[in-house]
Amino acid sequence: MPDANKQTTQQNITYSRSSARKCGRLWSVSTLLMLGWVLHQGQPLVGQEAEWIWASGASKDQVPNQSCHFRRTFTVGNPETGELTIAADDSYEVFINGQRLGSGQGYRQLDRYDLSKVLKRGKNVVAVKVSNTDGPTAALAVRLLVKEQEGKWLSFSSNSNWKANLRPLPLWQMPIYNDRRWLAAESYGKLGSTVPWDRPKGVAVEQQPMGLLEALDGLVDIRRATDALRSEQRLFHHLLAEHALRAGHVDLAGVLAGHEQHPGGQRRAKEDQAVGKEKLQVDGT
Repeated sequence: MPDANKQTTQQNITYSRSSARKCGRLWSVSTLLMLGWVLHQGQPLVGQEAEWIWASGASKDQVPNQSCHFRRTFTVGNPETGELTIAADDSYEVFINGQRLGSGQGYRQLDRYDLSKVLKRGKNVVAVKVSNTDGPTAALAVRLLVKEQEGKWLSFSSNSNWKANLRPLPLWQMPIYNDRRWLAAESYGKLGSTVPWDRPKGVAVEQQPMGLLEALDGLVDIRRATDALRSEQRLFHHLLAEHALRAGHVDLAGVLAGHEQHPGGQRRAKEDQAVGKEKLQVDGT
């Protein structure tokens, strides 16, 4: 009878260690998912990059000498700051909420404008006039980023959500203007990889690793991500230990309680930390 109890205890310990190893693998996946969520809350992603756009129905290499007008209406809760980066073929004039920000020309450089003093709560409107004065190509690319006071970044960059019109009525740049009859803009491709503005025809696109949208000039709040991961880890171990106690697997609770002192636990903790560091490096931060 004592031998049977001993055998049952050994089976429980084996089951507990096996469960702990499985939970360790689950924690590694949880770490990656949590890290991706935290970084996403802090920064906009590459998938929100600006696109080269023009009025629908026009081939990008057969645009006549004309002007095209663009509008994008967006809503923000409590904006803290914002930035607009713009390039146009051939020249542009840009407005925010009816206020003229500036003008420029050329698609080989990006002009930046600070929007901190012109953004407002609620509805905002960005309006751009682009004139094609030379050659058969024309397009607009705008990267529009707004940061809410609670820390969330929003992207309203140029894509098919923008509206375009070749012959608008007066006051087209004002917020009160009714653009319901304007058509959706046509996208020619992503900024940074589209012929002929970003590369000559026939030249392959240089492969870049997937990451954050320039990480807002390389700034990422690593401490915020670390604190969130630690909090998630404590909650994970607490819930797992509670589940083990309720299920009667006391040995599993003991394994978890001594996770940091156990050689295998230390090894898995180091592996999880290495995975997190590798994830940050892959994301370009």
